Amino acid sequence: MLYMIKWYGESALINGTDQAYVILMAVGGHTDRKYVESIRDGLIAATSGLVSGDTLEYSGSKYLVTTTPPASQGITSFQCVKTNAVLAIKRLQGTYDVHGNVTGQNWVNIVTDIPAYAEPTFQRMFQEDPGMVPRQSFQITLQATNDVRSLDRAVFSGANYQVDTIDSISSPGNKIIEVSSDTRT
Repeated sequence: MLYMIKWYGESALINGTDQAYVILMAVGGHTDRKYVESIRDGLIAATSGLVSGDTLEYSGSKYLVTTTPPASQGITSFQCVKTNAVLAIKRLQGTYDVHGNVTGQNWVNIVTDIPAYAEPTFQRMFQEDPGMVPRQSFQITLQATNDVRSLDRAVFSGANYQVDTIDSISSPGNKIIEVSSDTRT
């Protein structure tokens, strides 16, 4: 079975550096837009070291690995989501004069160029997950290595969004943040 990945797979980059052969395929049996357009199942050699939270560059697109069950027969199956947003995270920090007095506040870039998957929230999602923030605009999946805190500003598609909640448990290696429109100056 491992030979099939080398014969039929395409070359991909893991986290922008390690090269491996990968087979990606659409998830079958779903009609939901998210599954049809973005979610993919994949196969890769277990020696590649692919884990949940890694990025995968494949056929000109970037994917964020969301699940990696234990390998069997030298092959790791995984699920990934195609990134559709590039985020910048900003944090409000105070400016001080020479005497230590607060003179104002500025938005400072914390992390830029973060590949992420942004999913607009729909009324159906509020019915399925009662813990969602009512004014939420997007659910964004990104790598857990990025420094994101509540009340930070997420910038993508030319708009500012306030980080309301951060879930770092449900998808190991990733963070799922809920954002709403940010009207702060």
